[in-house]
Amino acid sequence: MRTRLSDEELIDASRAGDPVAFDRLVERHMRQAYALAFRLTGNHQDADDLAQETFIRAHRSLGTFRGEAAFSTWLTRILLNLARRPRREAVPLAAVAEPAAPDASPLEGMLAGEERRRVRAAVDELPDRQRLTVLLRAFAGLRYREIAGVMGITTGTAKANFFHGMKKLAAALGGAREREP
Repeated sequence: MRTRLSDEELIDASRAGDPVAFDRLVERHMRQAYALAFRLTGNHQDADDLAQETFIRAHRSLGTFRGEAAFSTWLTRILLNLARRPRREAVPLAAVAEPAAPDASPLEGMLAGEERRRVRAAVDELPDRQRLTVLLRAFAGLRYREIAGVMGITTGTAKANFFHGMKKLAAALGGAREREP
């Protein structure tokens, strides 16, 4: 006996008027939406607002969802469109690296923070499409096909954006290391 409904089944149930079905979709996808929103906005309050706006917009637009892409891809597209509005200042990858381990020395914690700042600064310098592709692939875990759907590009372009973005990051971060005493 199957107890977990697919996204498609929940969408159909929500369209049919089941108020709990959309709640299940929110529960299933909120964590990923919030994580991406946080990486785009750089703070918890804006990320929370953006994730909530995304689900409100998705609920209002559920009738237009055609199922040609996965629900998660459609949801990511809504989130990115909302994030691009001028009132938001995008600060990608605000939480690129994990904080230092709790048992780390103060020096290790300081170095971990410095490394996060260096990576954030290098990512911020990438061209927009490369930055977004790196964010979606490396930090949100989307496949190239999903990235292509979200960004409205081909899978090959998504791969190229990621390759060139990572190459530029490696050069920027490697070059910074070489200059340090």
